[in-house]
Amino acid sequence: MPYVVRYRIRVDQSWRTREVEVEVENGGIRSLRLSADAGGHWSGERRRLSEVDGCLDVDLEWSPSTNTMPIRRLALAVGETKAVAAAWIRFPSLEVERLDQSYERLDQHRYRYHSGRFTADLTVGDDGLVLEYGDNWRGVATSGELMSQPSKPAGPVEGRDR
Repeated sequence: MPYVVRYRIRVDQSWRTREVEVEVENGGIRSLRLSADAGGHWSGERRRLSEVDGCLDVDLEWSPSTNTMPIRRLALAVGETKAVAAAWIRFPSLEVERLDQSYERLDQHRYRYHSGRFTADLTVGDDGLVLEYGDNWRGVATSGELMSQPSKPAGPVEGRDR
């Protein structure tokens, strides 16, 4: 069944996720609001989420936008690989679970993402914004040329995926 996801993510100056708001619309509207401190201790719905302790990133299922945060934070050299864990928000259920993953920098604009048996190559702009995600996703400009502009890490990252 099709659904619409709206989200807002706030990161700190080091590109660690600090707040996440997600709304899913599919026959009704449900929402989730989470927050994390600089050490990756998460809470939401008036309780601590110990199952995602230590996760500095949020990963929204089916949206490559959240790959930008670890890419920016890790600042990998070409050929370098690092493992991270993210608080993975599943759609449309809004369940939150830990997702172990890794990023390998292939060249100036390409990374290899790996989680479990899933692997995808990502192409990013100069600011780390994901422009292509394997064969499944490609950024499309709604007006003018698709270009990446320097990002402001202290501001919210907003988006909508269908």
